[in-house]
Amino acid sequence: MPDLNHITSQLKRQEDERARPYWDGTGETAVTVTDKGNLSVGIGRNLSNPFRSSEIDLMLRNDLDEAAAELDRHLPVWRTLSNPRQNVLLNMCFNMGWPRLSGFVNMLAAIRGGRQDEVPGHMQASRWFGQVGNRAIELIEQWREDRFV
Repeated sequence: MPDLNHITSQLKRQEDERARPYWDGTGETAVTVTDKGNLSVGIGRNLSNPFRSSEIDLMLRNDLDEAAAELDRHLPVWRTLSNPRQNVLLNMCFNMGWPRLSGFVNMLAAIRGGRQDEVPGHMQASRWFGQVGNRAIELIEQWREDRFV
């Protein structure tokens, strides 16, 4: 049986650990070089190979954890809301990131002020509402009805 600890440290040393895509033939970042080997990321992960469902789930979970941490930093009151409403905010933060979500000034003021009934109107009045289609309609319904949709 292979020694997974050894091969892991060996590959990390040989391949290097890269957080951004790079061309494995040159080691240069994908943004600056084209057509130079396989586009890779991490520790020699060839991005032309499909991701496994478990890897996609892990990336999603990490992204959700990051979005929740942003909400914790900037809107701690979100943790006091019902689960369906917490999910609305988490969905929106995942979708656009905190910098864009922070632009929902009136909506966030309503949340902070405990005026939850005003939130759907602010969501609907936003440019985001016209950009994301059914997602916005579903999230507004989930907030308004305070139940998972």
